[in-house]
Order: sequence, then structure tokens, then C-alpha cells
Amino acid sequence: MTTVGRWSGYAPMARHVAPAAARLLDLVGAARGPVLDVGSGTGLALEIAREAGTDAIGIDASITQLTAAGDGLRQAAADARALPFGSASFAAAISNVALIFVPDPARAADEIARVLRPDAPFAFSAWQTGGWPDACRRILADALDRPHVAFPTDLGDADRAAALLDGAGFTGIEHHHGILRWWFDDLDDAVDTLTTAAGGLRLLRTDLEADAGWPAARAAIADELGRRTHRLGDQLILDDPYLITLGRSSAAGRSPTLPREETP
Repeated sequence: MTTVGRWSGYAPMARHVAPAAARLLDLVGAARGPVLDVGSGTGLALEIAREAGTDAIGIDASITQLTAAGDGLRQAAADARALPFGSASFAAAISNVALIFVPDPARAADEIARVLRPDAPFAFSAWQTGGWPDACRRILADALDRPHVAFPTDLGDADRAAALLDGAGFTGIEHHHGILRWWFDDLDDAVDTLTTAAGGLRLLRTDLEADAGWPAARAAIADELGRRTHRLGDQLILDDPYLITLGRSSAAGRSPTLPREETP
């Protein structure tokens, strides 16, 4: 699996989740110092911050997404589990539907706590369980006769999200719910957009197209999306519920993150 293949069609998804990024920035407030965006992708949250006069820096593991970002944005290729910044460097941090994809989110939360100043806010968003991505992944995996790898929505559960921040020493944890809305011309538009904008679905679709299994899977996905969408005027609407979890770093600050023993 290549990073380029997984994220090469991500622009529609980035635009879709941008309203959640704006809300994250609102929740962390007008920080007196730089804001870190963990998983900044194509940089839309950084653009929103720049328009608001907020100094923001982003990191992302995907070179493809960083390359697609707008000009003049401050971004670096980095792993959220080993942030290339000194302790207490940032006045706030956000992560917009990105922390869910980090292989070890607990280590990433520790790192975010480390680079935050004492009592600085961190807010992240995550899709909630039962959404269209997991349903579509299952359809495509079944068509390929492969095990279904569930879409990562654990952090869309309030208790698990709170436990993650609590484990990293964050306090004052609170939750905010929201809905991101997709707008399509019809079901064909919905299927084509979602199976190319979502990286995992894009790869599964490509494999199906290679062995002629795509038409049947496409029809099954259209049926699934048909049950999840509704009409508003001449547009087809698909709603994405998401959860924001916010906490504040320890007043005493954090020590540098030590390596954890990896499970074989």
C-alpha cells in the first residue's frame, strides 16, 4: 500500500471535513502563540487559521497531501507519535478526523501533551460508529473475499475518547457533537465520490475494477447509500455524525515521551 495511492483522491474529503476543523479552532479559542494541527493534510485548517489571524503549524505523515496543500502554509512531514518539536512549544492543538488513523493514538496523545504549554487546550474530531465508511468497506471486502478491516471509529465514542485524553494527563474533558453533510447530484455521484475520496475505499475499488467485480459491488454500495441518504430539493444528502473531544494539558506540563515497548 502506497501513501500516494491511498490519498491521491482526497481533496473532496478534505473539503467535506473542513467545517469540523473550523469548529475545532473555535473551541480552542484565540491562542496566544502557535497552534499545532496534527494530521493537517491538504492544509484547509491552516488556511482557516490564517484567515482568522492565528499562527498555525501542521504536521502530516502523507507527503502526497502535504504536496497538495496551498502556498505559504507552515507544514512538515512528521509522525504524530514522535513530534519534531520541543516541549511546551504550542499554545493549543487540534486534530481533525486524523488522530483516528494513527497506529498508536495513545502515544500521539502523549506527544501532543508534551509539546503543549501547561493548561493549553487540545481538541480532536472523530467519526462516530455505524457510518457509511464502515458499511462500504464491508461490502468491498466481501466482494474481494477478504477479511473486513473496520473503519477506525473508536475515538468517536465519548468514553474511549475521554479515556485517551485522561491517560495523557489532560483535564477538564468535554464533548461536542456535530454533523458533516455531503451533497450529491444522485446516487451515482455519491458512489463515485465516496469510493475515491476515502483512501481505503479507493484501494479496494481499484482492486475490484481489476478483476471485474466492481459493477456488482457498486450496485450494493448504491443500495446501502440509498438507505442512508435523503433528498433536499434537487440534491441528495448524506449526513456524517462526528464527535469532538476537548481537554487541557496538565498544569505541570509533560516530560518527553519515552519509547514504549512494541507488542510483537
